[in-house]
Amino acid sequence: MKVVSENEGIELHLKKGSKAGYIMKVVPAYEKDEKGQIKKNDKGEYSQVIDDHGNPKIGFKWYPVFNCSSIEGIPEYQERKEEIKPFKTIQLLSSALQVRDDLKIVHTQRSKAYYSPESHLVHMPSPELFKSAGAYADTLL
Repeated sequence: MKVVSENEGIELHLKKGSKAGYIMKVVPAYEKDEKGQIKKNDKGEYSQVIDDHGNPKIGFKWYPVFNCSSIEGIPEYQERKEEIKPFKTIQLLSSALQVRDDLKIVHTQRSKAYYSPESHLVHMPSPELFKSAGAYADTLL
């Protein structure tokens, strides 16, 4: 098997004798007409097959995959180094959004973070409920 990478113009080859592993994807089962075409409902959505209990039926598709070590010509993996932004910068950004957009941020002991469009409010768990300052900052952003 030979593939040319579009991004770098590198020819990639599968090593001779390489064996594939298989992954499975769960897919919904759709109703088909007599020509084998998937039927659509009144809304233009595909019609799923429903069993006797009212549950949608599913099917499985199997795909062959190869480990990247089986590919010749592939560049060596380079680990991404994510730059961690200082917590103070994130606090400044948060403050600026609150002032500019009249956004309210409320902290409680409740462990769910969410945005309420009706109240234009961000609910945040208290910072001490997070594993790290970085986890808190990621959620706040």
